[in-house]
Amino acid sequence: MSLSSKFIDLLRDKNCRDLLINNSEVILDQICEDELIKSIPIISNLTNTGKAVLAFRDRYLIRKIGIFLNQINSVDQESLSKFLEKLDKEGYRKKVGEKLLILLDKADDDEKAKVTGELFKRYVSEEISKDTFELLCEAVNKTFFFNLHHLRHGHVNPNIMVDIGPFFLPYRMVKIDLEYIKHNPDALFGEHVKPDHISQSYTLTFWGKELVRILNEIYG
Repeated sequence: MSLSSKFIDLLRDKNCRDLLINNSEVILDQICEDELIKSIPIISNLTNTGKAVLAFRDRYLIRKIGIFLNQINSVDQESLSKFLEKLDKEGYRKKVGEKLLILLDKADDDEKAKVTGELFKRYVSEEISKDTFELLCEAVNKTFFFNLHHLRHGHVNPNIMVDIGPFFLPYRMVKIDLEYIKHNPDALFGEHVKPDHISQSYTLTFWGKELVRILNEIYG
């Protein structure tokens, strides 16, 4: 069975999720001889017979998976099971499993794993759509985490948005507004003192507002 399929199995089994979350430090320190822990989907794939320690990348991936799982653990188990059954019926099981693993593997910050878990939880509960989930995950994964908090606090400040807007424009979190400013020879101060020029500003799109809302709910 593929790693992505085993990841979906892990999502389906609350006991295994709890086992990984509660024993993450043991797993990170060494390959535990406990057969129960070694039976956790993902762990069994990432370890080999006789292997004493995990590679750094595997260790970091397991830690991020644990953080992700901790976020979705509050999802009603019945809702999660129905969601995963729907994936199976629609043939998206492998694709979604691969998507989540790629996101977590590429996440360069533990907090990104946390936000990804929160986004997935909201996707499962149908608070956000599949398209919104994928767009928000792309923005989170491909942006410096510092800029995400900058967006969260500074989106109401046009001057801050001029600085950070370009980082979020490719992911459709913001839109750019252009205004032609004509020079006024009689002006004493302000924009109209400058030569004719194009002024640009950035404002949140629907997806950007969703991202800011969810970040505020996560971090208060």
